[in-house]
Amino acid sequence: SSLPANASCTVSLVFVPTSSGTRTGAFTVTDSLGTQTAQLSGIGLAAAPAPLPPLALTFAAQQVGTVSTAQVITLSNSGDQPLTSIAVATSGDFSAANNCGSLLQGHGSCTIAVTFVPTLVGTAIGALMVTDEFRTQTVDMTGTGTAPPGVSAEPASINFGGLAAGTPSSVQPVT
Repeated sequence: SSLPANASCTVSLVFVPTSSGTRTGAFTVTDSLGTQTAQLSGIGLAAAPAPLPPLALTFAAQQVGTVSTAQVITLSNSGDQPLTSIAVATSGDFSAANNCGSLLQGHGSCTIAVTFVPTLVGTAIGALMVTDEFRTQTVDMTGTGTAPPGVSAEPASINFGGLAAGTPSSVQPVT
């Protein structure tokens, strides 16, 4: 295409790196007066991947109403860019202390301390959810609540089976 004398035009360039590191190139325009070249450069930054190991935590038996020793999970950002919008949540009888805050710098790491505080005797299940700007990662958690000393029930469960309405079952002792 042609451009009238004493006129100008604007060309918009966009840099879209395909990998990390310094990238160079050139923008060249050839016209009746020759070739004009503008040197281009940019730095591709690695994304902020932050895989969350392990995928599951198992807590030792813990007395109901008491706090377990914390298990620590490390969140690492091996990318060049900061990982933002970090939030931590738990479900079940588990709690977490987010020592990461809401931002993790590139090539940095931080910890999340998880504890188990059973509210009932028996198996407890829950999850740790770590959310950032890209995704939500989940760590499944299990623990067993135990009765305080001097308190127990045996057997732990009784199945009375099927009975007609109004018919009493046989006596089942619990000690």
